[in-house]
Amino acid sequence: MNRPRTVLAIFLVITALTLTYLLMNINITTDPVQVMPNTPAKIGLDILITHFRNYDHSTAYLVIYGNKSAALTLLREVRDQGYVINAALSYNNTDLYIITAIVNQQSLSDKLIPIYISLKGIANEISREYGARILIGGSPSYKYYFVLGFEHEYYGLILYVMIAVNIIILTIYMRSIMIPLRLVATVLMSITWSLALTIAVFQGLMGIKTYWLLPVILISLLLSVGTDYDLFIISRFKEEVMSGHGDREAIVRAVEFTGPVVTGAALVLAMAFASLAVSSIYILKQVALAVASSVIIDSFIIRPLLVPAIIVLLGKWNWWPF
Repeated sequence: MNRPRTVLAIFLVITALTLTYLLMNINITTDPVQVMPNTPAKIGLDILITHFRNYDHSTAYLVIYGNKSAALTLLREVRDQGYVINAALSYNNTDLYIITAIVNQQSLSDKLIPIYISLKGIANEISREYGARILIGGSPSYKYYFVLGFEHEYYGLILYVMIAVNIIILTIYMRSIMIPLRLVATVLMSITWSLALTIAVFQGLMGIKTYWLLPVILISLLLSVGTDYDLFIISRFKEEVMSGHGDREAIVRAVEFTGPVVTGAALVLAMAFASLAVSSIYILKQVALAVASSVIIDSFIIRPLLVPAIIVLLGKWNWWPF
């Protein structure tokens, strides 16, 4: 491995550029209709939304517990919102008031999330003013809690648990903390490159938004697959070191020995996911390009070039702290 510092610098620059492009251009949608092909059903839906305006609506419900003044004030505030087409107040002898608000977005629209946030803000202000309990339901609430609840759990907990479990298991197995940390970093690098490529193709060339579950699928899959491929190389590297070879010679021999296995396995997986590209459903096309390109990048570029460079640079620190 010649000029490992140069190799590392090149990869870091490329990653910085792709990450910048990714953050500046990614346009996520949670609406599956936007990433569906122009089937008769999709065309029919577009006609209904365009020519029959009542179809392009959904409903929000606001329930107020036992405070008529709060209910009337909330009704006035809700009616003043630009996204509300109509709102009506009803009640019965259970001391509950309910406001039924028709909003100008269909039930799968991304815009229901900011609508819910707006309604929640209004409800909170009136709740503090009158001391009333107010609950919000209907399409905006369902959309908000499904999408934001999922993202909060995945990006706020599950992702960190996956990474932590990976690092702990690999630290015990490899008797090193540096190797697992380097592994996770290089896998995330592959994911960044492939996501940037997918966005460039679908958003830049085809004008199709990125479906919100794509990063979840890609991260979950590549953390496992990337770990497998890396272990082939690192296990062999460890054997070579224990046989008396220096780090530089050991990693070269490890890459040469495991190369056919890793590249063969990567090609099989990449082709399997690439076959999804024949689908007319853009969600599957995005998964096909993202996963296939990420596997190819990881196995044909990251593992044989960047991983040896990092290992050579780390030297004895590869096995720290054991």
